[in-house]
Amino acid sequence: MCAAWAGSSAEALAELSAHWEAADARLHGRVHAFAEAIREGGRHYTAMEEEHAGRFTVLVPRGTGAS
Repeated sequence: MCAAWAGSSAEALAELSAHWEAADARLHGRVHAFAEAIREGGRHYTAMEEEHAGRFTVLVPRGTGAS
């Protein structure tokens, strides 16, 4: 009886491990996609800021040393 319990325990553990590995891979993919979206948003924001810098006195082009 103990061997049967140990066998089913090992199977359950292997199943749980596979589930967590798959969940971890999905989570990693989602975090990567989110991080890429944030980076793309930052690039878009920077481009818009630089494009419109001349319209606002508080915005200056990057690298000019002005603040």
